[in-house]
Amino acid sequence: RGLLEDSFIRSNDDSIKLFANDMTVRNCVIWQQEGGAVFQMGWWTTHVVSGAVVEDVDVIHTEWLHNHVTETGNSGVFNLLACPINDYYVHNMSWNRIRVEGTPARLIMIEMEEPEYEKPPLTDNSTLTAWHFRDVEVEGFPLNSDIISAAGIVVTDFEFVNLQLNGSCATDVQSAGILFAKDNNPSKGSPQPANSKFTFTCPGRG
Repeated sequence: RGLLEDSFIRSNDDSIKLFANDMTVRNCVIWQQEGGAVFQMGWWTTHVVSGAVVEDVDVIHTEWLHNHVTETGNSGVFNLLACPINDYYVHNMSWNRIRVEGTPARLIMIEMEEPEYEKPPLTDNSTLTAWHFRDVEVEGFPLNSDIISAAGIVVTDFEFVNLQLNGSCATDVQSAGILFAKDNNPSKGSPQPANSKFTFTCPGRG
């Protein structure tokens, strides 16, 4: 359990690591430099995390090296870069009223396979579930597709309410720019797994 509030963070690595249960982050301003993610849920060898609530955060800069972004799994606003582990259970995570200025390299990056470091894949009992994104607003459209690279892992119940990208509300994984890929590579795209569920809701639409 932890509380981070009313803070300004300028970082050249992961800015906020959501590694503990029931964390609360609110009323913060983040200047993300070239390295790391804004919100990081990965890296450790075992993660069983739930109950994080992040709200009212302004990301005023994202300075990732855009020409290198496809070479790293650590370049998303919402990021999970996994290490070789036995259990990875990250659930019931909420982000509310997150504003991102400019055009980020990626909004979401989840890499549950680790080819760039030649680490073994995760075991099949890892699950990411019940991630809620409400009133997330990005000024531009991310330069690169978001990637969910998680063969054999359950990634489901991701809810997006009023996800605004470049002035438009995303209605599905395509308009959100989300790809299900192999080996962190959009050119090796895969269909959305049958056991995954991503829902999108836009205010004023049925």
